[in-house]
Amino acid sequence: MPGAHSIERLFHRIRLALPPEFTVDVVRCPTPYHTRAWIVQGLRLAGHHNTGICHITGDVHYLALRLPKARTVLTVHDLYRLEHLRGLRRILYSWLYFALPLRRCRYVTAISEETRDRLVRRFPFVSSKIAVIPDCVPDGFAPQPKRLDPSCPRILQVGTAAHKNLERVVRALEGLSCILHIVGPLNRDQRAQLDACRIRFENEVNLSDAALVQAYQEADIVVFASLAEGFGLPILEAQAVGRPLVTSDREPMRSVSGGAAALVDPERPEAIRSAVLRIVQEESYRNDLVSGGFKNVGRFEPAAVAAAYAGLYRRMTRDTAR
Repeated sequence: MPGAHSIERLFHRIRLALPPEFTVDVVRCPTPYHTRAWIVQGLRLAGHHNTGICHITGDVHYLALRLPKARTVLTVHDLYRLEHLRGLRRILYSWLYFALPLRRCRYVTAISEETRDRLVRRFPFVSSKIAVIPDCVPDGFAPQPKRLDPSCPRILQVGTAAHKNLERVVRALEGLSCILHIVGPLNRDQRAQLDACRIRFENEVNLSDAALVQAYQEADIVVFASLAEGFGLPILEAQAVGRPLVTSDREPMRSVSGGAAALVDPERPEAIRSAVLRIVQEESYRNDLVSGGFKNVGRFEPAAVAAAYAGLYRRMTRDTAR
């Protein structure tokens, strides 16, 4: 879907890092953006591409209903939508995307300990077949030194959905001399708040991979004060480029950032503001965050993540051979 390529980007890099013993065929499924018959067409594709190990990597969990259980692994990225839908839509989504597919898989992977724990609490039967394999640093994100301009720092915010917490970030920056670069579509209320808080901002949507990398390179600070995440990929993207990061003092952001971020209560705009000001004003603190970030991303190199998936694929192959 437009602007939603993070999963595809990171699994592209994982595929490239897999040992040569594995040959990978990629099947891209239709989405509601493309057709109303996306589920039917997706299930049809699954029925035609069901040989070897079948790994469901994207937001198409229902495909497990047409794939061989003994040879299917499902990666769960988050439970945000499940936890926020209500009524009949929640019931249907729960069964189609979780309850039934989770039973139809040999193994399940979660991208963080937090996602695993939340999944097991809701679906205890997965506890015996779930493993945590984190996301990796996406392709193109590499160190790019930049001198911060304390008179008007450029602050990057990736995401505008409700849980991305843009509204509190805007309140935190009210009156500050800065440029807020927002990646993601803005609604009318968000634009009105930006104007009311006198925030200089730039807004872009549907960025290409190269343009997203450039957005990080041009930033002085990355703010990712999200209320809830399955992992928090912008944390690694900011650290890999070498930008000081403000993120939420809650899981999984706390663990993913590895102590190399200004951790804040995302529900307190004054905490976000204090963290931004400290980064702007204290060069040594800023440099410590950047150097710590470079060390932290080493935990998420594609080769290490690919090796974890390769081990799982080999185990599934041995299981089916018995």
